Amino acid sequence: MLKGPNWPADLYNANRNGYEFAFGDVTDTPGFQGKGPNDNPASIFYNHQFCQFTIGTTTIWFDPSYGCYYSGATQEARELDFDDGSVAGYFVTNTANVREWVIGVDLNGNGVTTDVVQRIVMLIRPNAIGMREMARAM
Repeated sequence: MLKGPNWPADLYNANRNGYEFAFGDVTDTPGFQGKGPNDNPASIFYNHQFCQFTIGTTTIWFDPSYGCYYSGATQEARELDFDDGSVAGYFVTNTANVREWVIGVDLNGNGVTTDVVQRIVMLIRPNAIGMREMARAM
């Protein structure tokens, strides 16, 4: 659950090098090193893009942010290579009424955990390997 009502600004911690949640069933763990001095770059993307190169009959998707590429004879095969090799999970956000007593967190800061508080929540599910879920998520 995001720590405040402002999406996506409330997702990042003050140093903008990690995520800050009021409550969560998942945690951010270090991933691949990004460009520059960032050892743990963002793991949530809203518009991550690749460059597509075709040389002869071979097409690859190059990811300049991570310096890696995804290959396959068809677009579906490249999507599966990306999905299986780089995506840990997918998420949606929604506004929900959260029962503080269920999660044991005083979300509105009034000193008690007996309230129902409306918050933006992030529902995350793990990526199923071999399923080409990227196509379903779009």
